[in-house]
Order: sequence, then C-alpha cells, then structure tokens
Amino acid sequence: MIARTSSTTLKQSHCSIKRLATRVQQQQHISQVPHSSSTATPCASARRATSSGSIRLTNQWRAAASQSAQSLSEEPAAEEAGEGEEEVDEDAITENFSAQTGAEAGDPEARAFAIAMAKVADGTRCTDIVVLDVAPIISWTSFLVIATVYSKPQLLAALARMEDAAETEFDTRRQNMPGSSPWEVLDFGEVCVHLFTAEQREYYDLESFYAAAPEVDLPFGNEPEKEVGTSSLPQWSTRF
Repeated sequence: MIARTSSTTLKQSHCSIKRLATRVQQQQHISQVPHSSSTATPCASARRATSSGSIRLTNQWRAAASQSAQSLSEEPAAEEAGEGEEEVDEDAITENFSAQTGAEAGDPEARAFAIAMAKVADGTRCTDIVVLDVAPIISWTSFLVIATVYSKPQLLAALARMEDAAETEFDTRRQNMPGSSPWEVLDFGEVCVHLFTAEQREYYDLESFYAAAPEVDLPFGNEPEKEVGTSSLPQWSTRF
C-alpha cells in the first residue's frame, strides 16, 4: 500500500514539473519577441500608410484650392483692364490672314466650273443660288455653290445633271456619294456644291459662316426663294 502511494505521488510530481517547465518556456518565448514598429501587423501598416497618404492628398487639395482662389481673384482685375480695348474687326483679321498666308482668289478654271454648276442648279429650278470664293479663308476647297431645293425629285435631278455636266464638260468626277437628305453635298475638290431645303439652309446658314468670302457674280438672273406657304410645297418624303 505504501509502495503504491509512493509511485502515484511520484507520477503526480513528475507531471507538475512538466507543466511548470512548459509555462517557463512559453514565458521565455514571449519575452524574446521584439516589441518594435517593424513587427506591426499588416493591418496596422496599411492604416499608417493610408493615414500618411490622406495627409498628402489633403495638402495637395489645400494647395489647389489656394491657387483657384488666387486665379478667381485675378480675373476681375483682368476684365477691368480689358474694358477699354477696341472691338475686333473680323474683316481686318481676314485680310491679315490672306496677306500672311499668301492665299489668293480661286483659280479661273475652278471659278468657271463653279459657275457651270450654278447654271445647272438654275436649270433645275433651284433658287437663291450663291457662289462664294472661299480660297482666301480656307484651304480645303476654293468655291462653294449654295442653292435651295423644294422636293426630293428636284434634288435628285439637280445632283444627276451636275454630275453629268462635270464629267462631260470638265472631265471631273465627284469625290463622295450623295444621298437624298434635306442637305446634300457634291464634292468636286476645288468646288463643293451644297443643296439645301429652305429650312435646312436657314438653320445652318453657311453664308454667314463664310461671310468673309466674296460672292462671285453669276451670268444669269438669280431667282429668289419662293415666298409661299409650306402647305403648298411638295413634301420632302415624296416618292417618284
């Protein structure tokens, strides 16, 4: 009985010693871990980076706001300084542009071609025909022919006759494919023909856009636009 008790006591003591040794090892391991900022968790590092980035952005926003406020404060002074300036003369600007670039009026062949297209427009009963010499102010063409049509059949007839006259009389072919919309263009390179309905022509107002371009005299009586009610005009959707 005494022997059994002694062996049991020894086992319990041995277990207690093992537990004590394990606790000591754990405490030593914890004490060896450095408590520095370099061992911070990723979340903590991310929070610090986000905080520093927010500070930088805030400083940038403050600088931008300061510059905007400064520019706004300078604008009234600039406007007051410019109150005494004279108005811009558009005609003078056009003349200076022509003088500096050496741009001259369109060549005689292109002029003759434009007048021929205007004659075809007159022959198909187009109205308010205008030829503008735009060579001094733009570089992509020399003359614009502008006319008004009142129906789709009239438009198609004018386009077809112009193409035929350009090919047979001047050996020139169009560079685009026209359709049958209320505003159609025939591009012959040096000459561009614009055929509008009255409403579209008034809306886009190309003559005002190229107001600096001189108008070419036409060798025929130009019929003005018809002053009739819209109900008496053919509908644009007319089929034939």
